[in-house]
Amino acid sequence: MWALPGAHPTNLELLQQLKTADTQHFTKNMDVVGTVSEQDRQTGKWQKTHMIGVRTDVWLPDKEELARSLEAIRKKRAEELRQEIKRNGRLSESQSRRLDNSLAGDEVMRMHTGEIEKRRLVLKLFKNTAKRIRWCGTIEQVTATEVHNSIGSKRRLLTMVVMLPNRNFVTYIQQNHRTFRVPPIFTFCFYDDGRMWHVTIKQRWFSVGADFDG
Repeated sequence: MWALPGAHPTNLELLQQLKTADTQHFTKNMDVVGTVSEQDRQTGKWQKTHMIGVRTDVWLPDKEELARSLEAIRKKRAEELRQEIKRNGRLSESQSRRLDNSLAGDEVMRMHTGEIEKRRLVLKLFKNTAKRIRWCGTIEQVTATEVHNSIGSKRRLLTMVVMLPNRNFVTYIQQNHRTFRVPPIFTFCFYDDGRMWHVTIKQRWFSVGADFDG
């Protein structure tokens, strides 16, 4: 699913339909990676009603994207080192030599693209009908929040944000810090119909794959 999103069989069936869909959320950098099926309570039959797309440009960035990111990191680091020597104005000859020595020995400046972690998960849900394809929502990884939460707790904690159509609010879903990390627990709250709702999602101890109960 994740390694070869473009090879998912759903792409072959729906790619042309997606390109002409009346939604701008399915961009050229998105591939279908799965489907959602719903069961009819009366007949018991399952029907594929939704499909899931992943933004491949941020999940699997190419070499050019990584090179641009590395260049931006190096540029920012070079400016930081320069300001440590002199905040403003031109550098003297001795100051320039000092900066060159700092740049040559700095670990950030010696980085290569293979050391950059720029992967970020963005999933979008689409309703698939015979007449149209409609965007139903997006869940997106928030790396900045993940970093400071993980550093503060000394544990890897996931943070996601959910955006839904016709909603003025976004919903943050965060993994909670626990003494024992198994099973993982995620909590979030959302505003709907004049009320604030709180939801806890806990992964099952034993399941085939990752199953959660809320």
